[in-house]
Amino acid sequence: MLVYSFIFVDHQDVVSSIKRAEVEWNNKLKHSNESGVRFRLFGDEIVNNEIFVGSVGSLPYFLTGLLAMVIFIFLSILHYKQTFLQTVFLTLWTTFCPCLAGLTSVAVFSLLGRTLNSSILITPFLVLAVGVDDAFLVLHKWFTSVEIDSLSRLTSVLVEIGPSITLTSVTNICAFMVGSFFSPNAIREFCYCSALALMLDWIFQILVFTPILVKIHSCSFNISRKGNKRCKSSFKSYCEFLMHPVTRITLLCILIPFWICNVYLALRMEENFTPQKTIRSDSFLTDSLPILENAFMEHEIFPVFVKYIPDRTTELLDIVAHVHNLDCLCPNYITWIEEYAALYGYTNSTTENFFKNIMKYLDYNPELAKNLVLRFDSSGTATVDKISFDLCIHGYGSWRDRAFIHKQIREKMPEEMLVYDYDCTLFDIILTARETMLQSCVITSITMLVICTLFIPSARATAFVLLSMISVTTGIVGGLSAWGADMDIIVTISVVMAIGLTIDYAAHINYHYFVMNSMLPPIDRMSSSLQAITYATVQAAATTLICVLPLYFYNVYMYVTFAEAIILCAVFGLLHAVVVIPFLLLLF
Repeated sequence: MLVYSFIFVDHQDVVSSIKRAEVEWNNKLKHSNESGVRFRLFGDEIVNNEIFVGSVGSLPYFLTGLLAMVIFIFLSILHYKQTFLQTVFLTLWTTFCPCLAGLTSVAVFSLLGRTLNSSILITPFLVLAVGVDDAFLVLHKWFTSVEIDSLSRLTSVLVEIGPSITLTSVTNICAFMVGSFFSPNAIREFCYCSALALMLDWIFQILVFTPILVKIHSCSFNISRKGNKRCKSSFKSYCEFLMHPVTRITLLCILIPFWICNVYLALRMEENFTPQKTIRSDSFLTDSLPILENAFMEHEIFPVFVKYIPDRTTELLDIVAHVHNLDCLCPNYITWIEEYAALYGYTNSTTENFFKNIMKYLDYNPELAKNLVLRFDSSGTATVDKISFDLCIHGYGSWRDRAFIHKQIREKMPEEMLVYDYDCTLFDIILTARETMLQSCVITSITMLVICTLFIPSARATAFVLLSMISVTTGIVGGLSAWGADMDIIVTISVVMAIGLTIDYAAHINYHYFVMNSMLPPIDRMSSSLQAITYATVQAAATTLICVLPLYFYNVYMYVTFAEAIILCAVFGLLHAVVVIPFLLLLF
């Protein structure tokens, strides 16, 4: 492996030129036809460029999901038996507000001078997948309301649905804000943009989408009371089925192993992260990275910086001698400081006297100049101000093994030394993955709990929302583990976003149940709640699934993991909304 080190003046134009040169050089190597020796280049800008290419490549998958979702929305609105033109109009309005919110948020970021990276450009698609959920609830309440007057019907919609969609919007916004705290800069910008888009979508749903229904008198009808009673009777029968002892025992026998199994799967996830997870699996860089790992299988060099130089040479040599306590040190390896001491002596003197032959030593070892910071006086005599040395370590090719061996070295080094590696950023992502996952999930859950308490002033309701959120989140993490995902920053961000989406399913059923007349029997309250939210919840889950499903077939781990998390969220969230939460509410 060849390592090129360049020293440049710290100037923005120079840095930009270096970045462009990296990409251009990599492109030349990519198209090289040399059969004897193949060069592979690895650098930050090359990775960033490949991530951008991967993001652009995801757009056809998002567009496919968008088209399929619009078709599904159109077919869903046909259920309300409107004319073809009315159905088309309602379909367009259902998708208009989320699209407008997403595009507006991107425009705001552009006006603020923020860099519009590829992840931000995905925001309109994400908001569309999430934002239509509120529109489904509004439409369902509008078309099933018994009020004849349009203004009375609008009032009924806002009173019953308004707080519910406000709650879910706030929780989604907070989930993205919490996710931004644990993300790299590019993903942080995406989280901010998504949070802004979701806030705008909520405003547009209340101020644009809902009022427009008042102006469309032809797009409203009354469900007959007979049909309403028949539908309610079906939900009541379903609730009675949930209350049956056999059903209770069966569901408990399913839920308890479900929780245990998913906790086990979550705990056995390994902390890991590699650059391949953010780029296309068929890219030139993806083919190059295994070669880099093979190079690290032989040995690896870790730079070690001495924070300050002791006054006495014996102290300096004692500090350096600590490296020989490392089990992973290459055989018979000595540092240049020890080699210098063997050549020139003065080991019992001051360090200033010890380094008086340093210029002679550099004449024979010019490559070591990078390990020294020298200060010259007026007579040209050199004084050593700062020193570092390289540490040769046994080969640990995988990124995960390299991260943990780096941690081990740091822990064993004395406080006077600082171990650094070019890949420290990735190492820290791997080493802190479990802690970050736990911390982010706890903070997000507490945030969601506080918000739910403000909107649903019932300790029992809030407890069931929290239980549902923990259950679904556990299912998502366990499902991702079973799907082969590692515990990394991508999974953490996906899970944090999924927690926010999970609240949508739990909040709607809990809110409707606890605002019902408390004098009614629990079965009647639950059947009315299920009648109000089931159809819209199924629509919401289906649209989310349809929108992200194409991403599952994209050959980038980052997007596949995101799709898997949203798919699991939609499936488990729907099951909890229509089965688990009603069962638990009726049980307790």
